[in-house]
Amino acid sequence: YAGGYTDMSFQRGKVVNEDLLERKKSKTFKPKDKNQKIKRRIAKLSYKDQHALEALPAEIEKLQLEVKMYHSILADNDLFASDPVKFQATANALNAAEAKLAEAEDRWLNLEIWRDEINGR
Repeated sequence: YAGGYTDMSFQRGKVVNEDLLERKKSKTFKPKDKNQKIKRRIAKLSYKDQHALEALPAEIEKLQLEVKMYHSILADNDLFASDPVKFQATANALNAAEAKLAEAEDRWLNLEIWRDEINGR
């Protein structure tokens, strides 16, 4: 055919386009109801999720200690006047640690909720 694929499909008409649609329909999975997809996911926790559920409490505790350490460093009233670079670095590290802590707590909470749903609680 002279031209590209669109020229060929235009010359052949609807036959090519209908064949493509049929192929796409047969390859895609469409759940019968919206909850079917969710039920397949809820079937069980993956190994990665189980490991995260076991490891997250220790990581959360470590992050809480890190946040406390940064708070104690920033509690020094003379830190900003004596070393503003250290003050800014500590403040940035504190913000990063608090963000990591919030993310870890959210992940742990979501995994706990998911585990409870699986166990039917």
